[in-house]
Amino acid sequence: MPMPTFFAGAPLAASDLNLLSAQIDSLTAPGWVDYSGTFTLTSSGTNPTKGNSTYKALYRRPAGADLIDVKILVIIGTSFVVGTGDYRFSLPFNAHADELTGGVGELYHLDASPGTNHAGICYPAAAGYLSCIDDGVANFLGAANPVVPAVNDTYRLFYSYRPA
Repeated sequence: MPMPTFFAGAPLAASDLNLLSAQIDSLTAPGWVDYSGTFTLTSSGTNPTKGNSTYKALYRRPAGADLIDVKILVIIGTSFVVGTGDYRFSLPFNAHADELTGGVGELYHLDASPGTNHAGICYPAAAGYLSCIDDGVANFLGAANPVVPAVNDTYRLFYSYRPA
């Protein structure tokens, strides 16, 4: 709904004030909340171990919004153990059941050794985590796809979703 035009001396309707308040809330909503302490990287097989890797997981939910925005960064360290299977990136809150058949987000994957950039998608394969498809060739991102993770490989995920 567009903002109404205000004139000096004109009375303001309650609906105009509510709209103005909503616009202000959306601009001054809480910033990003760090959930790195509870973030987990698991898999469909043997879970990887973090070692000295960097995990940064943030979310925000603007006041009155129906969606949660999530940003996840994983940089593989020297003591990371890859595990087996397809990787699963935890969400701060479970996704709504409707999200499991719909929305997709973005994946950026840097294979640091040759410096190869990969693009893909992420999506909630279950209520509590995101799975990723790398390079659009139906390879699930994981311990062996599209490459075995190595030092300084980077995963960046961006996803917006409706919580349960």
